[in-house]
Amino acid sequence: MDVNVTPKIQLIPHAALAYMASKKLKTSYHWYEVYAQEHNHVFTVAKIMEMDVLNEIHKGILQAIEKGETFEHFKKNMLNRLGEKGWGKFSQADEKTGETITRLSDSRLKKIYFVNKTQARQKGNWARFEESKETFPYLRYRLGASRQHREAHLRFKDLVLRVDDPFWDTHMPMNGWGCKCWVQQLTEEQAQEQGIDESPKIEYHDWINPATGEIHKVPKGISPGFEYNVGKSQSQMDKELLRGSKERHEKIKTQTNQLMERQKIYNGLKEKMQGIDYHAVSPLERQLNSEEIIQKISGGDKTEGSCASLTICYIANKLGLDVLDFRGGKSQEVFSRGGARELLTILNVKSIIEEDMDAEKIVVKVLKHVVEGKEYVLSLGQHMAIIRKNNGVIQYLELQDNEAENNTFVSVRYAKEILKRFGRPKISKKYKLAGRARLWNLEDVSSNSEFKEILGYINTKVSEQNKGADGHVR
Repeated sequence: MDVNVTPKIQLIPHAALAYMASKKLKTSYHWYEVYAQEHNHVFTVAKIMEMDVLNEIHKGILQAIEKGETFEHFKKNMLNRLGEKGWGKFSQADEKTGETITRLSDSRLKKIYFVNKTQARQKGNWARFEESKETFPYLRYRLGASRQHREAHLRFKDLVLRVDDPFWDTHMPMNGWGCKCWVQQLTEEQAQEQGIDESPKIEYHDWINPATGEIHKVPKGISPGFEYNVGKSQSQMDKELLRGSKERHEKIKTQTNQLMERQKIYNGLKEKMQGIDYHAVSPLERQLNSEEIIQKISGGDKTEGSCASLTICYIANKLGLDVLDFRGGKSQEVFSRGGARELLTILNVKSIIEEDMDAEKIVVKVLKHVVEGKEYVLSLGQHMAIIRKNNGVIQYLELQDNEAENNTFVSVRYAKEILKRFGRPKISKKYKLAGRARLWNLEDVSSNSEFKEILGYINTKVSEQNKGADGHVR
């Protein structure tokens, strides 16, 4: 019987992020120079000998784990990061072998992405296995989605053993380069139904590390360097590094708190979305420029106000996602009343808030943060829109005018012009309540799975859009 019941896995892997963030950077030319358990406290990439380049890759992996990025997003980010450092045409020769390495190919990037992300996830998974083993005391070895499976791994297909069986000390997937095997948690009843196995006898062979000359006992069928359980291996050095310095510890704590807050917001939005029609979001066939996106998503507004969800729609299309808006009803209500701000939090977009008892001073304060050539989201009064500075002039993006030519970036030179379009913030001198404006910087924004899922509640079929020539600006 194929048992599918497992404990729910959190969308945001806090333990995996903490594990990856705790690692120290170390350059190495060959993969075996940093071996097996050493990876628990060291981050390295073979043949990356420049520390600043290694640091960029480490940051890219952290971002991929934190935001749940696909390989394509990771690849795009890495090529941008490394291109800025002039590493796109990097080449280096090994003094011993004369081997020349040129730039990061797709295959190398995939290996970096999948090995590090999988090992980090396994670190978090093992903590979950330990915490829930009273309810789920068994693990079942499962084969992954590979077209061809290694004969050695096929031998372990559907093997059912207790969580604390020593077999998992050396055979917890991944068990080699490109290995997609995984394990499934089982209850006592499920394990009995599947059939509980005896712990297999493990045969070893000697493998000599070319870098150190050290002889390692490696289980047959397991690739050298993978003969350890990432989650279970906890040397004293590893424990100290996981605790880290006060600075590093506080950084990890802050990141984890932010992730937990985003998880809470995501769950809250999902709750609000109950009963709303869902239209799954697909990637664009080709990347659109700003003018094409404006032409695609703008128009006269027949709803009670789509400025917030239209702003999110613009960001989504800039990120390569095919999304339309102008949906009324409960969807409009959710996103016009804080849902858009919550989505920006899920995207991990940095923001600043400016307050004052004078509306024009609020505008002046917040616009001081706008840098030439970058796009931002401004929430002020009763409106939200994309803004930017172009040739020294502030512009806001109009998307709701019933005249197509008016849907564009509109230049403004005075605070009063911004207030006329956005509306005045609520200020109470009697109760000493200052007005406020909030600005989000879109410079480093990238999509993640939670953001893409919530977009399905904004995404609108063309036939269901509430827009047209008889609409008006709101």
